Amino acid sequence: MIIRKVTSADTEQLTNLVREWIAGQTLFPPVDESFDFADLLRESDSLYYCVVAEDEEKKAMVGYALCTYNYAIWVGKSVMLENIFVKENYRRRGIGTRLLAAIHQHASEKGCLQVNFLTTNADKCEGFFKKIGARDLTDSEGWLMYTLSRENMIATEKYLPK
Repeated sequence: MIIRKVTSADTEQLTNLVREWIAGQTLFPPVDESFDFADLLRESDSLYYCVVAEDEEKKAMVGYALCTYNYAIWVGKSVMLENIFVKENYRRRGIGTRLLAAIHQHASEKGCLQVNFLTTNADKCEGFFKKIGARDLTDSEGWLMYTLSRENMIATEKYLPK
């Protein structure tokens, strides 16, 4: 099993893995079959960083971890772990831990001081995150998470001066 940075040659396999992850989620609508993840690979390094786990014997991608960069005035540079996924039949082999370690190494090389992530109550990864030393800030810091759709982003533009 190798852990490596994603390349443009991985577009099809990465797209299939992301679709497999989404299919197992209850919060997301089905992925539009025309959606292409190639833009993820075109802009990696500046906006995203993605690593994959590849079964060398089977020449198959079996997992990935994706992060984006952000900045918080109270911490400085950090990364947001957007998604980590390992195929069901490859779990409990340390692959997720190795994917996360690769993200941590990359974050350190970029001068980031922490890795942040969100998860849902439905995810069965709480034990994994506790095992690696992650702190749940839900109760201790009272964070709420909000999102604006593209439609609502455009609607707020009316408040900009003309």
